[in-house]
Amino acid sequence: MQEFTYTGTEGIKSTIVTNNKELSQCRGDTPNKGSDFIDWQEKYIDNLDKSVQDIKNEVKDMRTELKNEFDTKFNQFMNELRDRDNQRHLEIITMSQRMDENLKEIKIDIKSTKSEIQTTNKWIMGLVVAASLSFLGIAISLSIGMVNVINIINNLVTK
Repeated sequence: MQEFTYTGTEGIKSTIVTNNKELSQCRGDTPNKGSDFIDWQEKYIDNLDKSVQDIKNEVKDMRTELKNEFDTKFNQFMNELRDRDNQRHLEIITMSQRMDENLKEIKIDIKSTKSEIQTTNKWIMGLVVAASLSFLGIAISLSIGMVNVINIINNLVTK
């Protein structure tokens, strides 16, 4: 008996044809009888070959379909990530702009407060000077008044 090694469908066909010819010769079959048997086997192998090819095509189609599905899902996922990233980026930009606006307002408020403090300091200095001058005026008035009272008393006493 001959050892069988797989060499594809053509190898199987040639092995079967060779074996059938040898079997036919041993049994004393006529060529027509053996050729019918060979035709049936060839048809069966062709059918098997077609089935294997169909399975290969189905597997190939499934791989293509899975790859397309995966690519679609992956692209959707990446687009969602990009959209979320863009949203976060816009939120950060908006927050940064708000912070800049708040910082500008704070700087304006600080300048305004500094200006008010300087104005208040000027008023306080003016009030201190005015009060000092007022006290000086009162002291001078009292001194003049006392001198006048003393002169009046001296005039009264000397008369």
